[in-house]
Amino acid sequence: MPQPNDLSRSLVALDQNSTIIAVIEMSQSSWLVGGVLPGIERQPHKKLEPSPEQLLALLHRWRDEAVSVNRHAIGTLDRHAKRTP
Repeated sequence: MPQPNDLSRSLVALDQNSTIIAVIEMSQSSWLVGGVLPGIERQPHKKLEPSPEQLLALLHRWRDEAVSVNRHAIGTLDRHAKRTP
């Protein structure tokens, strides 16, 4: 008998030193994006127009900022970014 998917459990450990965590609150009029970036003490947040292009540009900018601060994490962050469609 196949086991049901348990989506409440992660199969991979979260590496906080090389993972950008973003939370997006979406409404029809605006999107509020907050993030935790590896190696950066501040927790950035930004209010955007509802636009996937603007969201992706913001996430890329945050990734570039994290990479510039964390030179040792370049390979890991770049590998994850290349998997993002």
